Amino acid sequence: MKALAAITLILAFASSAIASKEGILAFSSFRLESTGIGSSGKVVIEGSQDANGQITALTIRAFAKDYVVPKDKLVKLAELHSNGIRIAYEHGYAELGGRTIFIQLQMGFTSFTKKAALITLAENGKIEVSDIRMKND
Repeated sequence: MKALAAITLILAFASSAIASKEGILAFSSFRLESTGIGSSGKVVIEGSQDANGQITALTIRAFAKDYVVPKDKLVKLAELHSNGIRIAYEHGYAELGGRTIFIQLQMGFTSFTKKAALITLAENGKIEVSDIRMKND
Protein backbone atom coordinates (compact mmCIF):
# COMPACT_ATOMS: atom_id res chain seq x y z
CA MET A 1 0.00 0.00 0.00
CA LYS A 2 2.87 2.38 0.83
CA ALA A 3 4.47 1.56 -2.52
CA LEU A 4 1.24 2.42 -4.35
CA ALA A 5 0.99 5.74 -2.48
CA ALA A 6 4.62 6.52 -3.30
CA ILE A 7 4.12 5.72 -6.99
CA THR A 8 0.98 7.87 -7.08
CA LEU A 9 2.85 10.75 -5.45
CA ILE A 10 5.77 10.43 -7.89
CA LEU A 11 3.40 10.39 -10.88
CA ALA A 12 1.56 13.44 -9.56
CA PHE A 13 4.83 15.40 -9.31
CA ALA A 14 6.00 14.17 -12.70
CA SER A 15 2.79 15.23 -14.44
CA SER A 16 2.93 18.69 -12.85
CA ALA A 17 6.52 19.09 -14.09
CA ILE A 18 5.21 18.92 -17.66
CA ALA A 19 3.62 22.36 -17.73
CA SER A 20 2.58 24.52 -20.63
CA LYS A 21 5.17 27.00 -21.90
CA GLU A 22 4.74 30.74 -22.23
CA GLY A 23 5.19 31.97 -25.79
CA ILE A 24 6.23 35.28 -27.30
CA LEU A 25 3.46 37.35 -28.85
CA ALA A 26 5.62 39.58 -31.04
CA PHE A 27 4.20 42.88 -32.29
CA SER A 28 3.02 43.04 -35.87
CA SER A 29 2.49 46.77 -35.41
CA PHE A 30 2.62 49.17 -32.50
CA ARG A 31 1.89 52.78 -31.59
CA LEU A 32 2.76 54.50 -28.31
CA GLU A 33 1.94 58.04 -27.25
CA SER A 34 3.27 60.05 -24.35
CA THR A 35 2.35 63.61 -23.45
CA GLY A 36 5.97 63.87 -22.33
CA ILE A 37 7.80 65.34 -19.37
CA GLY A 38 9.69 68.59 -18.94
CA SER A 39 10.46 70.04 -22.35
CA SER A 40 10.17 66.73 -24.22
CA GLY A 41 6.81 67.59 -25.71
CA LYS A 42 4.50 64.90 -27.05
CA VAL A 43 6.23 61.71 -28.20
CA VAL A 44 4.64 59.21 -30.61
CA ILE A 45 6.35 55.99 -31.66
CA GLU A 46 4.94 53.88 -34.49
CA GLY A 47 6.34 50.77 -36.05
CA SER A 48 5.78 47.43 -37.70
CA GLN A 49 7.48 44.07 -37.52
CA ASP A 50 7.32 41.14 -39.94
CA ALA A 51 6.69 37.48 -39.12
CA ASN A 52 10.46 36.86 -38.95
CA GLY A 53 10.86 39.34 -36.10
CA GLN A 54 12.41 42.11 -38.22
CA ILE A 55 11.33 45.66 -37.46
CA THR A 56 10.34 46.89 -40.93
CA ALA A 57 9.35 50.48 -40.11
CA LEU A 58 9.90 52.82 -37.17
CA THR A 59 8.78 56.45 -36.98
CA ILE A 60 9.31 58.73 -34.01
CA ARG A 61 7.42 61.98 -33.59
CA ALA A 62 9.25 64.15 -31.07
CA PHE A 63 10.40 67.75 -30.68
CA ALA A 64 7.53 68.75 -33.03
CA LYS A 65 9.10 66.78 -35.93
CA ASP A 66 8.79 63.32 -37.52
CA TYR A 67 11.89 61.14 -37.73
CA VAL A 68 12.05 57.91 -39.74
CA VAL A 69 14.63 55.37 -38.64
CA PRO A 70 16.47 54.37 -41.85
CA LYS A 71 16.05 50.78 -43.00
CA ASP A 72 19.82 50.21 -42.92
CA LYS A 73 19.72 50.91 -39.17
CA LEU A 74 16.65 48.71 -38.63
CA VAL A 75 18.67 45.74 -39.97
CA LYS A 76 20.45 45.67 -36.59
CA LEU A 77 17.12 44.69 -35.00
CA ALA A 78 16.75 41.51 -37.07
CA GLU A 79 15.31 38.65 -35.05
CA LEU A 80 14.52 40.72 -31.96
CA HIS A 81 10.88 39.55 -32.05
CA SER A 82 9.91 42.58 -30.00
CA ASN A 83 6.96 42.26 -27.65
CA GLY A 84 7.76 45.11 -25.26
CA ILE A 85 8.80 48.75 -25.32
CA ARG A 86 10.17 51.25 -22.78
CA ILE A 87 10.60 54.94 -23.51
CA ALA A 88 12.60 57.56 -21.63
CA TYR A 89 13.72 61.17 -22.05
CA GLU A 90 16.80 63.17 -21.19
CA HIS A 91 17.02 66.97 -21.35
CA GLY A 92 20.60 66.70 -22.64
CA TYR A 93 23.14 69.33 -23.63
CA ALA A 94 22.95 71.25 -26.91
CA GLU A 95 26.61 70.49 -27.69
CA LEU A 96 25.87 66.76 -27.41
CA GLY A 97 22.75 66.78 -29.56
CA GLY A 98 20.20 68.32 -27.20
CA ARG A 99 17.09 66.65 -25.90
CA THR A 100 17.10 62.89 -26.38
CA ILE A 101 14.43 60.18 -26.61
CA PHE A 102 15.40 56.60 -25.72
CA ILE A 103 13.35 53.66 -26.99
CA GLN A 104 14.17 50.21 -25.70
CA LEU A 105 12.61 47.41 -27.72
CA GLN A 106 12.45 44.17 -25.77
CA MET A 107 11.64 40.51 -26.20
CA GLY A 108 10.71 38.68 -23.06
CA PHE A 109 8.30 36.83 -20.89
CA THR A 110 6.31 37.75 -17.81
CA SER A 111 9.21 36.83 -15.55
CA PHE A 112 12.22 38.21 -17.48
CA THR A 113 13.50 40.12 -20.51
CA LYS A 114 15.52 37.90 -22.84
CA LYS A 115 16.71 40.38 -25.51
CA ALA A 116 16.74 44.16 -25.86
CA ALA A 117 17.97 46.86 -28.23
CA LEU A 118 18.13 50.62 -27.76
CA ILE A 119 17.13 53.28 -30.28
CA THR A 120 18.34 56.78 -29.43
CA LEU A 121 16.98 59.92 -31.10
CA ALA A 122 18.69 63.24 -30.38
CA GLU A 123 17.00 66.55 -31.05
CA ASN A 124 19.63 67.31 -33.73
CA GLY A 125 18.20 64.35 -35.70
CA LYS A 126 20.96 61.84 -34.96
CA ILE A 127 19.51 58.32 -34.67
CA GLU A 128 21.47 55.42 -33.22
CA VAL A 129 20.40 51.78 -33.04
CA SER A 130 22.29 49.39 -30.76
CA ASP A 131 22.95 45.75 -31.44
CA ILE A 132 20.57 43.27 -29.81
CA ARG A 133 21.77 42.39 -26.32
CA MET A 134 20.95 39.25 -24.41
CA LYS A 135 19.57 40.12 -20.96
CA ASN A 136 19.44 38.27 -17.66
CA ASP A 137 16.78 40.23 -15.75
